[in-house]
Amino acid sequence: MPGSRTGLGRRQPNRALRCYLRGLDLDGNLVERIRSAVRTQASPRHVPAVVLRVEDLPRTRSGKVVELAVRDVVAGRPVTDMGALANPESLDYFRDRPELNPQLSPS
Repeated sequence: MPGSRTGLGRRQPNRALRCYLRGLDLDGNLVERIRSAVRTQASPRHVPAVVLRVEDLPRTRSGKVVELAVRDVVAGRPVTDMGALANPESLDYFRDRPELNPQLSPS
């Protein structure tokens, strides 16, 4: 999709796959089209449980997306090397999001 960037969380046992999209306005139709495309072009196993629009994805100074930093923030763990990030403020979007961390959902 032109103008968009994605970041995919890696699937681990008992963890949902997530898809973060930058630069797109998401609606239910687009989310379903994304899931359908992943299902048919990859496999049902790769269909993301969560598809979210984000303002930015954390990157290193050389421009590589830093998935581990997002994983740590979502899990409530400290990010080990904030100094390596070109845009550490991008992690703020991922903090305290119940849709990303079910443990944060009110009981």
